[in-house]
Amino acid sequence: MPRRLHRLAAGSSVGCCRAICHGLPPGLPSGAIPMKPRLCLSLFAILLHTVGAAASLNGAGSTFAEPLYKKWAELYQKQAQGEAISYEGVGSSEGLARVLDKRIDFAGSDEPLKRSDLDTKGLRQYPIALGAIVPVVNLPGVPNGELKLTAVLLAKIYSGKIKRWRDSEILDVNDIAAAKIPDLPIKPMFRNDGSGSTFVFNYYLSAFSPEWARGRVRARN
Repeated sequence: MPRRLHRLAAGSSVGCCRAICHGLPPGLPSGAIPMKPRLCLSLFAILLHTVGAAASLNGAGSTFAEPLYKKWAELYQKQAQGEAISYEGVGSSEGLARVLDKRIDFAGSDEPLKRSDLDTKGLRQYPIALGAIVPVVNLPGVPNGELKLTAVLLAKIYSGKIKRWRDSEILDVNDIAAAKIPDLPIKPMFRNDGSGSTFVFNYYLSAFSPEWARGRVRARN
């Protein structure tokens, strides 16, 4: 994304990051692990308990959740000396692939695993955090916060149906900023890697665009 960013007056999509892990004791109810920051600390404690003292716990996945996992790991390790916890921000898709192949102990992902995958691989998943995805633009001449874009317009922009900022559909919802919007081409930005934020963005657009929901158009990932 460009470094000069303007927020849009548009609805943001909200994603829930999940911890997906191996090794929980059989029969443990999801409610046994409390929410808030204690959730991840408790999860670390349960996982490490299953592999013995002075063990290590390795995780990977969502870059959005990476700061949370690293901070919680730091707090836990202060209380449990000799137990090492690592987390690598590689994207939700790669994290899921690794936990399914049992290359790591847990994964952070915005995209939930299907029940069949959880049951087949002996995995459990728990919500740990909520985060919003807010579209941003770099549009000369338009003050921060004035540009309005609806979810329907975003879907048309990312599907290539709307290609210029002065498209009539954009001007129609921007009565205040219309005169300031330059006649420039729109250059949508997106992630190339398998991304949980892309999953959430697709899910959001599907709720407002029937064509997007039917799968006839999709963001690159």
